Amino acid sequence: MNSANILCIILSGLCMSIFGIFLFFSHGRILMVPLRYFLPIPPIAVASYVFAYNLIKDFDGVPQGNPFLMLELVKSTVAAGMIFGLITAVIIFAIKLLGN
Repeated sequence: MNSANILCIILSGLCMSIFGIFLFFSHGRILMVPLRYFLPIPPIAVASYVFAYNLIKDFDGVPQGNPFLMLELVKSTVAAGMIFGLITAVIIFAIKLLGN
């Protein structure tokens, strides 16, 4: 389990670096508009690391069968998106309330 943990950390850092450099230099060409509110990559990479680490820990490796893995990814993404939206709304509401 230790080697899997170290490998996940190394691959997360490598992916963050590659995608961060790629997006830094090409986000204007990809979206064709200035990116006003850019969400950073590290939280996404940390979430991916936690998901992969828990998947490896629970199943002693990646479970067989793509439908199971895709279902888990979709459920996790929807739950994280809803929580992100809720927290963002609470923060905006609190700032508006405290600003008045």
